[in-house]
Amino acid sequence: MRNKKDNKTITISGVDLLNAMENAKTPLNPFLKKKKDNSKNGDMFLNCRSCKQIITNDYRSRLDTRYCADCL
Repeated sequence: MRNKKDNKTITISGVDLLNAMENAKTPLNPFLKKKKDNSKNGDMFLNCRSCKQIITNDYRSRLDTRYCADCL
């Protein structure tokens, strides 16, 4: 008698697939690539580039003003 292997299938919703594609280091679709960031060290962003939190003026990093004090 032969042993039958269990055929297991995984179902993924469309939203989960899109989230996985956005979080992947190499995008599955070349049209979903993010645009290159051409900011420089002196630029001041409203949100931190790393944690995306709103930065107040007294909480900016002294080394790089694009980041909050915690991230850099």
